[in-house]
Amino acid sequence: MSKNYVNFLSLAITSSLLLSGCTNGKAENTEPQKETLPEVEIMEVSFNGEQKISINGEVSASQSATLTAEFKADVRSVFVKPGDSVKKGEILILLDSNSVQQSFDTAQQSLNNTQQTLSQTYSSASKTIESAKISLETAQTTYNNLLTQNTISRKQAQDALDSVKLNLDLSTTSAETSLETAEKSLEKIRELNASSEQSAKDNLENSINSVSSNIVIAINASDQILGVSEVYDDSASIWEGNLGALQKETKNNAETALSKLINSFDNYTESYDSAKSIMQEADDSLDKTLQMLKQSTTGSNFSQTTLNTSINTITAQIASTQQLLTSLISTKNALDQTLAGNASSLTSAEQGVESAKNNLNLTLQNSNGKSQNIINAEAQYEATIAQLNSAEDTAIQQVESAQAFYESAKKGADLSRTSANSGLTGAQGSFEQAKINQEKLLIKAPFDGKVIDVPVKVGDEINMGGILAQIENDDVLKIITYLTPSQAKKINIGDTVKIASQSEDIISAISSSVDPIIKKNKVEILHKNPYLHSGQTVPLVFTVNLNFADENGVIFVPLVAVHVTSSENYVWTIDKNMKTVKTEVETGEINGNQIAVISGLKEGDKIIIKGGRLFKKEEVEVKVIDE
Repeated sequence: MSKNYVNFLSLAITSSLLLSGCTNGKAENTEPQKETLPEVEIMEVSFNGEQKISINGEVSASQSATLTAEFKADVRSVFVKPGDSVKKGEILILLDSNSVQQSFDTAQQSLNNTQQTLSQTYSSASKTIESAKISLETAQTTYNNLLTQNTISRKQAQDALDSVKLNLDLSTTSAETSLETAEKSLEKIRELNASSEQSAKDNLENSINSVSSNIVIAINASDQILGVSEVYDDSASIWEGNLGALQKETKNNAETALSKLINSFDNYTESYDSAKSIMQEADDSLDKTLQMLKQSTTGSNFSQTTLNTSINTITAQIASTQQLLTSLISTKNALDQTLAGNASSLTSAEQGVESAKNNLNLTLQNSNGKSQNIINAEAQYEATIAQLNSAEDTAIQQVESAQAFYESAKKGADLSRTSANSGLTGAQGSFEQAKINQEKLLIKAPFDGKVIDVPVKVGDEINMGGILAQIENDDVLKIITYLTPSQAKKINIGDTVKIASQSEDIISAISSSVDPIIKKNKVEILHKNPYLHSGQTVPLVFTVNLNFADENGVIFVPLVAVHVTSSENYVWTIDKNMKTVKTEVETGEINGNQIAVISGLKEGDKIIIKGGRLFKKEEVEVKVIDE
């Protein structure tokens, strides 16, 4: 029962006795009783001061982690138990995963195969470029030799013509000398022709000689996949069911083509026609192998990585084979062109000799008018110049053709190398990822701390995402609470907070955004206290300075001071005569046992915060007591 209620009850009883008279039938002669005033507690409105915000906070470790499996795996070893202290990076649990190990083995094999393919590609490309370079050098040498010889032949033709013009009566001796010169020129051309022909033949022989090694590589590339020969029969059988599974005839076509290529290679002789034929067979066999791979499926014995590696290997070998075939045909064409050009120059020289002979015969004749020798010499000169120009045009065309083939060979080699390097980069990336996945089977402590729980044991099978261990570091505790946006605006990082009744600390973090569910700002306090523990709820008190000049006079008052009816909210204030005044107010948010008053109060107002529930009307005189 409240003190004010007792006072009012006592006053009512006294008044009743006065009205009823004395006990012996006579009116008592009593003295006037002094009225007892209602006692109240008040607070004075001030827009500058302090406010206490009381709220609970949740205690947790400053660092905590739940370690989970990133793959389906078996628990091989457990090195810790709950309560153990661990250091950052210390191995807690060792997992075992067949899928991770198989991925690692496959990635490693793929990397090895890709490296081998890269080496073969570089070797084949170098040979193709070297062959094309030799063809170009041969064509340039032939052209330069022809220019040298044609310079001599032009001078000889000009000398012959000049000689005839200057000596109308050319003697038999002069004609014989011209014939001798022509015969020597013919002999010189024969020597040069023999040299250029031999160079072109050597170049063709080099191209033919490089066919065997390419065929061996092509056969091995397809045989490693198909297992047609006894060498690869066992190793290729593990993916027998995957090859050409989407279109069975592609596998039969590939095996038939490879068998034909192997038989042809057994009977291969190093000649141009044989080399060209077997290179075409190799290209056909590789193409059918590639078509089969594109119709193959993957599985546990034939992974996507293995399939991709096989496709890259066959594709690279097709490019190498086609380049070598092109080089072989080009070299043969160069030889044919050389032979044709040499035949033309030889015919020209032979005609020169024949002409010299005829000239000698004509010289011995005495013709009237213009010398028949001059007529014949002019005709021979024009014919010789035309033949020399034709031979030079043919030779320069051969140089340009060889130059174009050399540039094409370099571009093709660059493409093959780029493709092989790209494959190697991909294989290296897959291998590095496989190594990372293997490392994830070692479950390590992410920080220094203590093991809280280890829900697994050796032999357990864990699915991806399964919990393996929980650790935390409670050397420093983290206390989390939530304040309304208006409360959060009144505090700052570094402000002091009272924690329970034993200690205090400072605010370490304040969220800049509100939680979308509870619509409040998160506040965090880092704290060292041996009396607190993770999971505990503790009371917190924030002390904030009030300065409401920019907040339109908002002030927080105790909830019991505000009276709420269906039509209004109001508080009791007291005037200078210590009498009650009913003051209507507009209220806002509630914070614990306090409520915000947005309007209705002014600086210096004295609000009744205790005892005001008894009043029903204004101008009741009251007595103010201390709390």
